[in-house]
Parts: sequence; C-alpha cells; structure tokens
Amino acid sequence: MLVADGGYTALRILASRHVDVLFTDIVMPELDGVELAKQALAMCPNLRVLFMTGYLVPDDAERIAPLFYKPIRVREIEYAIRTVLAEPPGRIN
Repeated sequence: MLVADGGYTALRILASRHVDVLFTDIVMPELDGVELAKQALAMCPNLRVLFMTGYLVPDDAERIAPLFYKPIRVREIEYAIRTVLAEPPGRIN
C-alpha cells in the first residue's frame, strides 16, 4: 500500500510506480479526488479507481468510479478492491 498526502503527491507516485487501485477521498488538499482520478486515468488507463467522501458528491464522480460514504468499514473496502480488480480495467465516461 502506498499513501500520498495530497493529489499531486499521488500523481508523482503513479508516474513512478505501478499501482492497481487508486482509493481516494474526493475532498483533499491541492487537487480534489475527481480531478486526481481523471489525471490518473489519463496516465494509467488500466488503473481502477474508488472514491470515498463525507460530503456531497460532484455530479461526475459517480460516473468515474464507485463511491463510498464515510464512515466506511474495512470489509467494505476490501470487498470493493477485490471487486474492481476482478473487473476489466477502463474508465466510465
């Protein structure tokens, strides 16, 4: 597991390491999670994305990736990651 303290750090990690799943909050410092996901998918088309949030969701978020509302149980996260890894990669437009 790799951890980033913000969106730009996450993009730097994605540029230098192989990552299968991006699990990101929608509200973050520097770069929101929706924009992070869009840029990450442009860099890594096979990346799977999952969102979490405790706030209202931007309209385009759910078209990009599955969304979880906080608080989230660990089992929900584990199941979601296994599920997206079992599906063929690709973004939803």
